Order: sequence, then structure tokens, then C-alpha cells
Amino acid sequence: MLFQSTAKLLKSLRQTISMTKVPTLFLTLEHIKDICFILAQEYLSFNEPIPDFDTRFPNKLEAILEIPKQGVKTHLLYPAIIEQSGVLFYSLIKEHPFLNGNKRLAVTCFLTFLHLNKLWLKTDWKTLYGLTIFIANSDPSDREKVLKALNQFIQDSIMRQPKTAGLNHKPSDPYYIRLI
Repeated sequence: MLFQSTAKLLKSLRQTISMTKVPTLFLTLEHIKDICFILAQEYLSFNEPIPDFDTRFPNKLEAILEIPKQGVKTHLLYPAIIEQSGVLFYSLIKEHPFLNGNKRLAVTCFLTFLHLNKLWLKTDWKTLYGLTIFIANSDPSDREKVLKALNQFIQDSIMRQPKTAGLNHKPSDPYYIRLI
């Protein structure tokens, strides 16, 4: 009985989050240069360094940052934060705005975008890594199907940002992501 009540509450919370009409804070070039890029270089370089920010392909990143804002007059093509974060994540992975490290930078940008909007994902690194690889390996002709699956993942995983999201939690916590 308690489990069913909790499940209903979580479903209601997810629907509330997705329907809330709070203005979205979109990522800027400065966010990516000053936050995402530094985080990726520091924490996600592994054995394959991420090149300097200035080596990105001119105007490609800037165009990708505009995709979640697209619309006609006052109607956004991606009206919900779930769709906005999904299309941003997908586009950063598939459009390759950087010489190297596109998937790693896409993850930091995705999490930073959610963080700016006081949201977070209840997931782990293994799942996020798998999702990133799934998107990278997907056929571009399946874009809409992949975005639909990605948006469903975000819908199922999104939560209001804990006060200490990703900062002081143990790796066993469901929303522990040490990066941010």
C-alpha cells in the first residue's frame, strides 16, 4: 500500500514538473566556456584530453544552443524543459561542435542546463553513459524516435534539484553525480 502511494506521488510530481510554466534558463556560450568545458576537462579527460575551447568549429556550438529556443512567434517547438534539455543533449552529441570530447561535453552541458533550472536526474553514471552511447550510435534518420526515448528517460528520471545535488552525497545515493 505504501509503495503504491509513493509511486502515485512520484508520478504526480513528475507531471507537475513537466507542466510547470517557469521561464527556462538557457545555456549560453559563456556557461559552456566557463562551467561545462572546465568541468569536462578537469573531470572527464581520462586518457583522451579535451582540446581548448577555442578549437571548436565556428558557429556550430552557437547554432546548437539556439535549437531549444526555436519556435514560431510565441510558440516554442520544444515548449517543456524535458524537450529542451533532450534536444540540447541530442544535438551536442550528434552535431559534433568540438574537435574531441563531444559526448563528455554534452553530458556536462546537459547536467548544467538542468542545474540552472533547479532540476536534476535521478540516475547513475552507468545509465547516463549508456544513454549517451545510444544517442551517439543512433542513425540520424531515427532522430524523432531517439528524442522520444530520450524525453521519456528524462521524464522518468527528472526531479527537483536537491539542495546538495551532486555535491556531498555518497556514490550509493540515486542522484549522486560527482561532477557538479
